[in-house]
Amino acid sequence: MAKLMKLTNFIETQFKDGEAPDKRTLIKLINNNQLPGKQIGKLYYVDMQRFELTGNSLVDNVLLAS
Repeated sequence: MAKLMKLTNFIETQFKDGEAPDKRTLIKLINNNQLPGKQIGKLYYVDMQRFELTGNSLVDNVLLAS
């Protein structure tokens, strides 16, 4: 099951003040499947479970299974 975080919360927690990309940029990345997430209604969410993957297939499979 996906751990979804609102895009605004994602920006606040993942970037330092003044260093975050524009919200529209992140929305484009979600729409182009470059940032794991989805739109529900008018709000955008980042799938934190997929965002935190390591690139190591064995470790990623364990993380996705939990």
